[in-house]
Amino acid sequence: MLGVHALTGRLLSDEDDRIRSGHPVIVLSHGFWVEQLGRRADIVGRAVRVGGHPFTVVGIAEQGFNGLEVGERSMSSCRR
Repeated sequence: MLGVHALTGRLLSDEDDRIRSGHPVIVLSHGFWVEQLGRRADIVGRAVRVGGHPFTVVGIAEQGFNGLEVGERSMSSCRR
């Protein structure tokens, strides 16, 4: 829909919204992955804490995608 692709892993899907009892998932921005995680190659499938809550990383967005809010740099996209 937005023309964004995953650098590694995958992006969020409609199915991610349907899993209510499952672990919340997150797609990290490329910038966050580089700046905060040092391009950690094994991050997909691992848990990270955002706002004190655990999320499973399902992908890294391609470079240049910084979130859905115009003018704001987002560290990630996530769904519960």
